[in-house]
Amino acid sequence: GHIIVDEAQELSPMAWRLLMRRAPTRSLTLVGDPAQTSEEAGVGSWEKILRPYVGDRFEHVTLEVNYRTPAEIMELAAGVLREKDPSFAAPVSVRSTGEKPWTRDSGEDLAGEVSRAVAELTPR
Repeated sequence: GHIIVDEAQELSPMAWRLLMRRAPTRSLTLVGDPAQTSEEAGVGSWEKILRPYVGDRFEHVTLEVNYRTPAEIMELAAGVLREKDPSFAAPVSVRSTGEKPWTRDSGEDLAGEVSRAVAELTPR
């Protein structure tokens, strides 16, 4: 059979071993972004995690079109991601909201600042 894994960057080395034991044909579709891993044991690079199992018999395809995130948010996120990986190339967003993202400094009172922001943005 064929296995599809979303958020594959979150898998630990133990989870990869388990997955590969369940995929003897190595027929897999893996979706994820190593730059977005939230796990210490998560994927650092696809090559590093896949080579022990499949050698060089894999194809790495990079997302070039973004259907989910508006261009304004993608531009902001791309700047943050480039701080981690200067070679990061952001996908092109197919939609725009026309609204520039805004930021706030919450200081020590994150909950209070969120509450104030919601109150300001809530139509009356």
